[in-house]
Amino acid sequence: MSVYKSRFAPSPLALKVMNTGRIIGADEAPAAMVERVTDALYREELTYSTITESEEFAEAFGQALDNKEIIMSTPVMTNIGRYADRPLTACTMPAFDFSTLRLKQLRQNIIALHEQGMGTGFNLNETDDPVSALDFLNKVAIDSANSGREDRPVGNMAILGVRHPQIYNFVNAKVESAAEWKFNISVDIDRAFMTAVEAGSVVHLDNGQTIKARVLFDQICRAALLCADPGIVFLDRMNARNPVPGLGAYQTTAPCAEVGLIPGETCQFGYINVGEFVYTSDTGRVAVNLPWLEHTTKILTRALDNCLEISGKNFAKTHSGHVLAQKRKIGIGLCGVADALDFVGLAYDSDAARSLMEDILSFINITSKEESIRLAEQRGPFGAMLTTIAGNRHRENPGHIQRMYGHLESSTVSGHDWCELSRYVADTGMLRNVSTIALPPTGRSALIIDASTGIEPHFKDATRISVSGHIGMASALQRYTDEAISKTINLPSCSTVDDVRTVYLAGYEAGLSGVTVYVNGTNPAQPKELTHNDRKVAS
Repeated sequence: MSVYKSRFAPSPLALKVMNTGRIIGADEAPAAMVERVTDALYREELTYSTITESEEFAEAFGQALDNKEIIMSTPVMTNIGRYADRPLTACTMPAFDFSTLRLKQLRQNIIALHEQGMGTGFNLNETDDPVSALDFLNKVAIDSANSGREDRPVGNMAILGVRHPQIYNFVNAKVESAAEWKFNISVDIDRAFMTAVEAGSVVHLDNGQTIKARVLFDQICRAALLCADPGIVFLDRMNARNPVPGLGAYQTTAPCAEVGLIPGETCQFGYINVGEFVYTSDTGRVAVNLPWLEHTTKILTRALDNCLEISGKNFAKTHSGHVLAQKRKIGIGLCGVADALDFVGLAYDSDAARSLMEDILSFINITSKEESIRLAEQRGPFGAMLTTIAGNRHRENPGHIQRMYGHLESSTVSGHDWCELSRYVADTGMLRNVSTIALPPTGRSALIIDASTGIEPHFKDATRISVSGHIGMASALQRYTDEAISKTINLPSCSTVDDVRTVYLAGYEAGLSGVTVYVNGTNPAQPKELTHNDRKVAS
């Protein structure tokens, strides 16, 4: 008998998503899925808490799911309590050595990850022919998707440094191919390259060849205009936010670039539906139910830490298991942002909307870390807190949290609050999760609770919003994000290379960790027509 009796009632669209994505079993009711997830997390909670405390956790977690205030990532909902041999992770950077593994073994290893529900991120810098490597990886992904053994359509990312000798071929790999694609591609660009673009100067590729930075940058923009790839990513910025560089630098990202990954690293996500926490007061003031948001954030933080326990058992004696134990990274994300803004009558492209979302995310961020401290005091800190002090920025003075957020002020969290929290972590070493906030796209998870996806505007509205409006929201939320943001800048079909260049330069200037664009009509499988596709882009 389940510890929690669910009343979860999905809409027809949500039920379709759950069935077609095999998030629920063939004979499993949606409410039974909620009970399955809750029961599994309850059993992990019992390891550290009393029966009464664990039952209270299960009740609170189940109610949050039933009320559609939170939703877990699809690998959690699909695998937990159902496939005992599967972790609950959404993505990983496989710790494979291209130079030593035979292609057959490499193929088998990748397919195994996909069948467990994990997307993959690769860095192709060490390959002599990154396009051939990309073609191979893409064919593996297609074969795996067509096998019928994947419960969910997993994403994949391939990144190449901007100075690789084959960078031009990589940039145009998807433009010049009629193949089906299961891979996103991104170019890793650093500050020195962007400085050269702005100055109109040259850069040297890794083989010594001299090229004009603007020419290559324009090629990147042209390819993105034609096929939405490559995106651009700034791994140097992501590594500046890496709390434990002693364990290794980020080499790639999750498929939608919301987290940085070292070899063997994984990520697990849960999302807060912010549309359920905003309201307009009797005086007409936009407000947030902070006490309930605090309660919900604590429950989700604890739930994700329990998910790590389950994944860790399935990664036992593997490099991924070691990295998981050393970091215990979780990612609390947002969905329902567009719904929330609609509900309180704020335009997506407005200072008030950005300010509201900063207030919400900063509050979720600090609350999740306060709960992570409590978990550490009860269960112990992440492994690297004790074993890699020299490479652990949380133990430095000033600490990682203070450097990230101590200079920021929102109406819900002051800079002083961040500094006090950071000092406590540095002094005590008490933090269960090395980072807690990332903003994935939320894809099918948001649909299950009928929420708008991620931090995006409503898809019919996307091209009504200026580039500065899209970038402004992403930039505002990047300030309070441990990791990165999955954000697509949607452009009308009449867009030009200059328009894409404007987006990419604006994203860089705004301090984002990466930028992608999508031009209306680029993908024949596009689910909806973007409105106002004859409008020129406004910056």
